[in-house]
Formats: sequence, structure tokens, C-alpha cells
Amino acid sequence: MGTFQIHHRYHLTFEAPKNLLPESEDVTVDLPDPPNPNCRLLKLEDSQESDSHASLTVELVANKEKLQKETVSLVDGADRSRRASFVLQARVLGESLSCVFLLEPTK
Repeated sequence: MGTFQIHHRYHLTFEAPKNLLPESEDVTVDLPDPPNPNCRLLKLEDSQESDSHASLTVELVANKEKLQKETVSLVDGADRSRRASFVLQARVLGESLSCVFLLEPTK
């Protein structure tokens, strides 16, 4: 997803083809036990640019230096065997490092 700074919060929006998502009106987030405080789905809506894609907005808290890997899973509310998982990977720089390529954190 990019290069982030540790202990910052980011909102990431990306698109996914609808044919990869569960085909249901009752799509929910499959929360792990215990829930992951570092990654959560904020919005799932139809894409404004394409009828064949959905737009997902995820909040990611950069909490681990080097490589951070988080998973967001969506399931069909009626049939939990129908699911889609998205793996987000980000490079996280420590507090002592600074870089002009860092993404802006959410205010």
C-alpha cells in the first residue's frame, strides 16, 4: 500500500472487482477473535468510476516497524462459506526515520 510512519493512522481507499466479493445484499466484515485494532473496514460501497467494481475504505494503524501485513475479510451474512479476503502490506518506518515519500496520516 505504500510507506507509512509508525504510530500514525491512515485511511486507504481501493477498488475491487465485484465478482471477487460475496454476491449478497448482506455482506459483513468477518472479525477475527479477538478483533484487530490495527485494521478495520470503514466503508464498502459501489465504485463511482465503474459499475463492475466496489470501493473499500480501510483504516490502518501503523503499529509495527518494517513490514506490516493486515487482512480484511468479507463474508456473506447468509452463507459464511462465501468470503473474500484482502491482504494489505505496508512498509512502516520507525520514529527516528523520516522520508519525503511518506503518505499523510489521517488528522
